[in-house]
Amino acid sequence: MSRYDPLRWYLAKMPVDRHEVRLTFHDLEKIVGSLPESAHSYRPWWGNTAGSPQALAWQAAGFVVDEVNLTGELVVFTRGQARRRSIAAPVVTRAIGPDRNDGPAPPLAESSEDDHSEAAVQARLVAHLAGEGWRIHRVADTASREQGIDVLASRGTRTLAIEVKGFPSRSYADPRKAEQVKPTNPAVQARHWYAAAMLQAMLMRQQHPTYDIAVAFPDVPTYRTLHQRTRGSLADLRVATYFVAADGGVTTPTST
Repeated sequence: MSRYDPLRWYLAKMPVDRHEVRLTFHDLEKIVGSLPESAHSYRPWWGNTAGSPQALAWQAAGFVVDEVNLTGELVVFTRGQARRRSIAAPVVTRAIGPDRNDGPAPPLAESSEDDHSEAAVQARLVAHLAGEGWRIHRVADTASREQGIDVLASRGTRTLAIEVKGFPSRSYADPRKAEQVKPTNPAVQARHWYAAAMLQAMLMRQQHPTYDIAVAFPDVPTYRTLHQRTRGSLADLRVATYFVAADGGVTTPTST
């Protein structure tokens, strides 16, 4: 469990028609406890970056940081995507108040393995769904490999359950193996992950026959090819597919 999960839960409970949430740093500390010193003095801490636990928390609830005032200790969260920038971009916030800096924006980062991690794909997908008017009820904690539906949302009379997968990395997440390279080719391992997602989709269809069922993957050639080869079966199962790009774009190709 991330220490920033309470912030995720707090934002996820906001009414779907509320598009902006303003919180002082004091308000935030009531939710998550003491903020680190870097949150008070280092603007990039508030960036919508894929690797930071705090960004994953607010993005999993469908929000991004739009404005931050370090002097006034105020942050503004807005619902929706991060202005079509990559979540891996170093900083996507703009300042308000006396400490505003209108200098040139930093260049966007190149797509990396972090862009295709399950956590990053899930965060972008949730932001997209929230922007489309879906109310988010559940976002699984990928760090702890939490079991169950990865993303559960509703809109009107529809309930949507989604199984999310990332793309395998070439290195180990375990710091003790950080210098080692995995023996399995990521594209080969991705086929196994795709198969696992299909099994989970079938189980969700069996357990929740009235739900809309979907799977979500990073938008990479391996998964696109696998989808093309199985789209007829997905149509028979009534399983939709979301492809999530590194820049936050989400597409849902037809399964027929």
